[in-house]
Amino acid sequence: MTTVDGPLPQRLIRSSISRLATEALWDGGGCTWLAPSPDEEDGEVARTVGPHVYGGTAGIGFALSLAHAATGDETAKRLALGAFDSALGLLEHTDAWREGYFTGSAGVFATAGFVADVCSAPLLRARSEALLKQTWAEEPTDDQLDVVSGLPGTILGLAALPEPYAIRLLMTRAEQLLTRAESSQGHTTWAATQENEWLLTGFAHGASGIAAALFSAYALTDATRFLTGANEALHYEDQWFDPAQSNWADLRGVDRSIVPGAAVRTYSSAWCHGAPGCLLARWIGRRQGIGEIRTPTPDMELRRMCDFASPTTPEEACLCHGLLGLLDLNRLLTPDDTGSDQTATPAGTLLEAAARTLLVPGGDPGLLLGTSGLLHYSARLLRRDLVSILACGTG
Repeated sequence: MTTVDGPLPQRLIRSSISRLATEALWDGGGCTWLAPSPDEEDGEVARTVGPHVYGGTAGIGFALSLAHAATGDETAKRLALGAFDSALGLLEHTDAWREGYFTGSAGVFATAGFVADVCSAPLLRARSEALLKQTWAEEPTDDQLDVVSGLPGTILGLAALPEPYAIRLLMTRAEQLLTRAESSQGHTTWAATQENEWLLTGFAHGASGIAAALFSAYALTDATRFLTGANEALHYEDQWFDPAQSNWADLRGVDRSIVPGAAVRTYSSAWCHGAPGCLLARWIGRRQGIGEIRTPTPDMELRRMCDFASPTTPEEACLCHGLLGLLDLNRLLTPDDTGSDQTATPAGTLLEAAARTLLVPGGDPGLLLGTSGLLHYSARLLRRDLVSILACGTG
């Protein structure tokens, strides 16, 4: 286990827990939080968060459980269990299965299992397993192609569950994902959400997320069609790789009149879109024990795209598309012996600036966009072995 000494991670953990504890709204054994939400009449209002991982109680509870694992903080443990009491309670009342990891049911159940282990809470695990049996849908309820709210995310969530029927549900979704594939210009791709647009590159909403899900399906089933599908997704994506940018083109808004190899001017560098998330998918494949993984530049390092002293440092602080996401992926994807104490680099200064943004009272408490993302990364600074939510539980 690699640790990072120094006051910054501990201070950020204490501050994040304090804010979440102060703003928690308790009802019996469960707790929730308010988050800013757009409103047509008032512009923005505070509403209670939902149950899911992206911005809801499951994500907040997951981050709190990491803090408990890293520090032994009992307040973090109490809040984590309260958050999941609320998350599962909401799912019990809706009784509807939603596809996806970050806004879907599978992510809630996958993180519940992790938190039950970390917090030594067998009742949480039993309740989560019973609710999964009650709410699961044998057939996919929709066929979106992204990790956040579609089939790839469900596959990644189900892969973390030990129950045999979870593997069966995973298989049906992996098969459905393969049926969505189509041939285009001699290569396999998948139909984009928007008509006449390309399947996106990247992890959260694109080809890398599909590949990561199919790698996970292959690792659990040994079905070579899933491995073939994963590599076809990466082959499609690599057509959009630009060596000069060390990055894959961001295809949002790019229609099919623009062909692979043509000049595309937009490149992103985040977990959701861009090279960091693309590299994450390839890392997940290797993590699953799969040998040869497609990559256009085998020696390319994430650190080159996470130059924290550069003018391209993201303005956003969050895990999803900001500084915390780059810091966390840098820590995840670089080997232990090459990782540095990021609190002692320009990243440390930027992390403190991010904390000032994310610890504002009344701000977003959620995992991907708010305070819990800061807590998540700070806990992983103390304990590198803790899993990252950005890898959907695979590392």
